[in-house]
Amino acid sequence: MDVSSLIKQVVALWVNLSTGIRLAVGRKVSPADFIYSLDQGLMLIALLIGLEFAIGYVNVDPPVVYNSYGVSYISALLFADFLILLLVARLAGAGLEQTASLFLANLSVAPFFLLVSQLVESSLIELIRLPWTNLAVFLLFLAWQFYIVVRLLRLYIPLKRFRARLLAAVNIGLLFATSWLLSQSELWYTDSSSKSDSTYAAMRKLNVEDVFYSQMPMMDEALAGVAKHRPGVTDLYLVTFAGYGYEKVFLNEVEYVRNQFDR
Repeated sequence: MDVSSLIKQVVALWVNLSTGIRLAVGRKVSPADFIYSLDQGLMLIALLIGLEFAIGYVNVDPPVVYNSYGVSYISALLFADFLILLLVARLAGAGLEQTASLFLANLSVAPFFLLVSQLVESSLIELIRLPWTNLAVFLLFLAWQFYIVVRLLRLYIPLKRFRARLLAAVNIGLLFATSWLLSQSELWYTDSSSKSDSTYAAMRKLNVEDVFYSQMPMMDEALAGVAKHRPGVTDLYLVTFAGYGYEKVFLNEVEYVRNQFDR
């Protein structure tokens, strides 16, 4: 592909994305507003996957590690989306050309939908931490996606409103079931092992055998340091030890008891 052809494809991509945004927000569009080609379909898919990579990376705390299984999960979702849309289009009586056009228009809307949903989830939920926030946001975007599918179907296929809504409900239901059945795998995850290594580096260098055999001498030393009993006075003695654990549960309990004795 030469430079002039690449520029034309980028301009066509911009036209498709802007038309997809107009469709998603309820503006009037027609099938002629989109630019249809195999190159546009591939570019839209690449853009959508690129956004998934970028959004997933931003949402993960460092140190970030790439997970190759995440690509399989996203690919499976895209393939399922294509098959479900193909099924719904055939149930609506669409031909091959109508179905291909419908799929490209759906891809044109998807990046905008993905960006808005991620922006709302990462900002609104952080501001309003209420039990029903997640459910409210989920239902809101589910209704929006339903509205988009209805518009897409009626844009390319002469359907009555009730049938379009019924098929859109089938589409959304199958998408939801697919995402639930597939084993979710993120593209990026936080490498917690490196954090643990830095936090407990000194602890990992300990010789387990030396620590084991030093326990009895340490206990004898602690008991030898206990003050003698004072006649006529109630004395409290405390000798404690804490087992090893990342969560420091045992250490917290020991320190709590020691603070009570100190009081």
